[in-house]
Amino acid sequence: MVAQGENNDRVLGKKVENKFVYDPSLLRKEARLDNRKNIIGSRFSMPFFGMDIWHCYEVSWLDPCGKPQNFILKICYPASSEYIVESKSLKLYLNSLNQTMFVSPMSVLKVVRDDLTKLLECHVVVSAFPLSYNMSNLLLSDSRYPLLENLISKEVTINEFEKENPGLLDRKPSNEPFFVHSTSLRSRCKVTGQPDWGDLFIYMKGGDVPTFDSLYKYIISLRNECHFHEEIVETVYMRLLETFHPRDLGVFACYTRRGGIDINPMRASDISVLNLLSLRLLSPDQLSLRTIRQ
Repeated sequence: MVAQGENNDRVLGKKVENKFVYDPSLLRKEARLDNRKNIIGSRFSMPFFGMDIWHCYEVSWLDPCGKPQNFILKICYPASSEYIVESKSLKLYLNSLNQTMFVSPMSVLKVVRDDLTKLLECHVVVSAFPLSYNMSNLLLSDSRYPLLENLISKEVTINEFEKENPGLLDRKPSNEPFFVHSTSLRSRCKVTGQPDWGDLFIYMKGGDVPTFDSLYKYIISLRNECHFHEEIVETVYMRLLETFHPRDLGVFACYTRRGGIDINPMRASDISVLNLLSLRLLSPDQLSLRTIRQ
C-alpha cells in the first residue's frame, strides 16, 4: 500500500501544467519529521549527520542573446534541515527557467540558491557544470566497497520481499573496517508507488558486522517499502545502528535519475565518517557519476 501522507500541496503524482518562464511558486517542500519520527523514535538528538546531494541533468536557460545555456546543477543541503524539496516540484521549477534570460550562470545559481534556501529554511549550496565538463574519469570505482552480490553464497535463498525486516540481519565478529556496496537496492515512491532503483553503500567499524548473506536478504526486504529516498537510507542506518552498535557507521545511496534528477542521501555517525564515505560526492565543486546506471 502506498503511504499517501498528509501533504495536500504536493504536485508529485498529479498532472501539472508546465511553465517555461521563471516561477519560484512552483517549488514545494516536505517536512522530514512527519516520517523521521517513525524511523528514529523519540530521541532527543539526531543519531546521524548527513547531506542530501541532488544532480539535475536537464537545466537550461537563455543568455541575453537568446541562446540556450545547458548545464548540470548539483544541489547540496544538510540532513538536519526541517524540510526536503519535493522532487517533481524541483523539476517543474527548473523547467520554468527554460525561456527566461539570465546574464550569466552565476546569476542563475544565485536565484536557485536563494529560492531553495527560502523554501527549505537552511543553507543550500548550488553548483553548475557545463555539458562540456570532462566526464571520462567520473565513474565511481572505489575499491574500498566490494560488490555484495559477489560475496554472497550461491545457496542463499530469498523468501521476504514485501516488508522491511531487520530480523534477517545476522552478525559476525570483525576487527577490520567493513565496506560493502550493493546494486540490489529497490524501494517504491511513497506517493506514486513507482519503483526507485539505486546502489547502497555501507561502512562500519568497531563491533560486529552483518554477514553478507543476511545483509543481502535485508536489502531485498526493502523492495516493496514506500518511502522517499532519504527515508530509506535513514531506515537502513538506524537498523544497522540498533542491531550492531558500531563505533563508526555510514550509509549512502545513489538512486538512478527520474525526470532528469537523481537523489543521493548520505548519513554517518560523525563528520569524519561522512567525509570518509565519498568526498567527491560531498564536494559541491566536483561532479561525479557514482554508478554505471547513473
